[in-house]
Amino acid sequence: MPYICPVMKNVTHNNKGVTPTTGKDTRRYALVLLGRGLSYSEIAAETGIAVETLRVMKNRMKTDKNRTLQSITSDITGNVTQMETVTPVTEQPAPVTENHNKTPFHIAALEAAYYVTVASACYGFTLSMPGFIGGSFAVVYGLLSFAALQMVKDSSIPKTAEYGRNLVYVLEVIACVFAHYYTINRALWSNLKALPFEVAYLPKGGTWIYNNGVPENGYWQNGETVFNLACILAAILGGLAVAAIALRLELTKETFKTKTI
Repeated sequence: MPYICPVMKNVTHNNKGVTPTTGKDTRRYALVLLGRGLSYSEIAAETGIAVETLRVMKNRMKTDKNRTLQSITSDITGNVTQMETVTPVTEQPAPVTENHNKTPFHIAALEAAYYVTVASACYGFTLSMPGFIGGSFAVVYGLLSFAALQMVKDSSIPKTAEYGRNLVYVLEVIACVFAHYYTINRALWSNLKALPFEVAYLPKGGTWIYNNGVPENGYWQNGETVFNLACILAAILGGLAVAAIALRLELTKETFKTKTI
């Protein structure tokens, strides 16, 4: 029984060959047979197509096949070339950002020490001058001290920073006289027994002289020592505030030099 291709369902077979109902079906059938490797004479006998026509069809099949292979090869080559020319992407490490807003501990300690002396001076003003006057001194002194520290801290205004330091010098002299001394002296006289020396109220000449029951010839033994000690401690407290501001100014100057390099 002769082979019948699926594309030849509409072809009528006889003993002399195939009589196709349409030319397209016959050509398709012939192409199938050419692809199977049958000879031209066998295909011609089967389909009725001339041998010369079959040769032309065979050549066209080879040409189309070569074009298809060239197209596939070009696509593959292009893809490979594109893959080779892709620039490798290297991941860059995330930049390390420093927190410039964080104040170092030693700078914060200097500023905190200064603010403590300012607070003690404000307290001394209110004790030595009760009422509105003392409160006014405390507020004005506190505001000016705060402003002076801000000027000293600003490295963008080095000249003004020096003026801020000078302002602190003046403020601390005022604080030592009217605030620190009064507060420290009061604290010492309230704790005489805690002092390393004896402080006592004694009669001059060893005998008390009274006037209406009030002793007139008494004096404080080592009283001047308490006064001197209060002055020294007040100067030390004010000096610490000045030292803190002076060191803070030096740090500001170094920061300014670093920025200008």
